[in-house]
Amino acid sequence: MRHISFSHFESDECGSLNEWLGAATKADVICSQVGALVSVNDFIGHESRALPDGETFTTGKYRFRYCQTPHLPHGWDAGMLFEETQKTLLCANSRPHHAELVAFTPNGRTRVQVIWTLSVKRIDDRSCEYTNSVVAHPTTEFMDFIARQNITFEDAAAARQRDGGDHNRREAPLFAASIERNATGDSQAR
Repeated sequence: MRHISFSHFESDECGSLNEWLGAATKADVICSQVGALVSVNDFIGHESRALPDGETFTTGKYRFRYCQTPHLPHGWDAGMLFEETQKTLLCANSRPHHAELVAFTPNGRTRVQVIWTLSVKRIDDRSCEYTNSVVAHPTTEFMDFIARQNITFEDAAAARQRDGGDHNRREAPLFAASIERNATGDSQAR
């Protein structure tokens, strides 16, 4: 084994990394620059191979491009590898992800359950369609919180829809441009 890589630094992604390195002592660890600086190098006790967005490497038969995807699927150090020869995206947590998130408000914080799904559908040999779906469900803690604030569920849901929509309108074009840059190798694509 020559290379070990993962999406982001989290126990379900790379908790056994040192055991893999014990079995493959000459393997390099490939991760994001952020991941290397804040977690990976300390965890493995030596320098990892920290890739900037868009950098490529080959394994002989295959060519991989590193694609930064901060916070997708999780941490700010997240990224994916795109194998350019067979046109395969290697990503973690591509199935629905269930989480309870803390929601911060001007009146305090509470918890909501979130189901996040990223899917990819092939359109043709040169293109695909990404669909990002986020569904939030109220928890008992959330319902108690809005009741204490004299906020109806309908008003809270409308505010969440408004703010989430605003966030997605601003972020989706940036994420799409990042995918396009990495897919085409065009660092100038916007």
